[in-house]
Amino acid sequence: ISNNDLTCSLHKTNPATGDYFSGIAFNNNIAYLLHSQDNSYSTCNIATNGTLTNCKTDSISEFNKPSSISFYTLPAIPPTPPDPTKIKPYFYALSSSSSGSRVYQKCGIKADGSLDVCTNHTIDTVLPQSIAFYNNTAYVVNNAFGNLAPPSYTMCSVNALDGKLEKCTRIYTNSAEPGNAYSNPFFEAKTMTIGSNKKAYIALDDGTVESSGYSICNIDDKMKLTDCYAYRNAFESMTRPYYINTNNNYAYITNDAQRANSNPNSYTICKINQQDGLLKECSFHENQILNHPTNIIFNNGLAYVGAYSTNGSNSYTICQIDSNNGDLINCQAPNRENGLESNVFTMNMYDNYAYAVYDSHNYSKCTVNTTTNLLENCTLYNNTFGDHYVGIMGIYKYQIKN
Repeated sequence: ISNNDLTCSLHKTNPATGDYFSGIAFNNNIAYLLHSQDNSYSTCNIATNGTLTNCKTDSISEFNKPSSISFYTLPAIPPTPPDPTKIKPYFYALSSSSSGSRVYQKCGIKADGSLDVCTNHTIDTVLPQSIAFYNNTAYVVNNAFGNLAPPSYTMCSVNALDGKLEKCTRIYTNSAEPGNAYSNPFFEAKTMTIGSNKKAYIALDDGTVESSGYSICNIDDKMKLTDCYAYRNAFESMTRPYYINTNNNYAYITNDAQRANSNPNSYTICKINQQDGLLKECSFHENQILNHPTNIIFNNGLAYVGAYSTNGSNSYTICQIDSNNGDLINCQAPNRENGLESNVFTMNMYDNYAYAVYDSHNYSKCTVNTTTNLLENCTLYNNTFGDHYVGIMGIYKYQIKN
């Protein structure tokens, strides 16, 4: 077409296509021609100048002198929900000893929620701070301690057969500004979570409002963290951001209950920008009922906040979530159940079971009441982790591929 004029040319097809065409249609740069006198059809490539080339003829016995052809694209089929029989849950506990131990404990989880066959393993890490999982990959945040332990994280594959962390590689991160440690996305990193937007969020705790904040990373096709950037001075009034987690379109960050020099019963909520994943409109909240919060998890539309209780009265707080702004509302701190200790360092859940790990050798397992959502029938297990002091725990549900 030139200057609104249409220029046409006549082309004879390959003899293989025959004559007497009754219909033609195009799909994915292929031309389909129907033959009106029999049950055959031809396919031809479409050259850049529009001519048909490399034509081939075939037949379909069900055809009877077809006269027209068209194509229809089926709508996308919704993904099949995970088959519960193909999910293998594993419990992981990392040593947090000051000696820089590289040991982690891995346990299976039985149908009744109890831990099964716990074993010790070592990986290339130092002073591990937290563990997060995404797409059968584990990420361990290492503590930066001067030149002895430069900022890094350890990345491992999760073995499909036994849940063991393998092919572990310690990855050192660089400062965005040479010579400025605070521009390193893992300097003073504490905990990490991976949101539904395939972004990794890392809480940065430096002890001051100006230097604390968070980092955000993308995850590439090889599951490596990329394009990481640190945002300091990101949380109003929060001097010790420790635990970070996401729920729906919000990020929640708790203040380190043990070391916070102010506002120990506090947390911050931020909106997650849907375009770039950055945390926006952060608001600081203080609530005495939290009783020195540690980590925060979400289950059945509720928030559970672990309590490093100073008075020993409770082990966790349970809150509803305001659908308008994500705030934690109508919080209650149930009296401490038998079988629970008050110095909860990490909480996590699997199915209808809750687990609490303390900065000791011990952990507790509880049942989640499906009516009240409270934890009950708790059992304390002593010295489960041998000589290793454990304060960091994660649960991962490995999806077995067909």
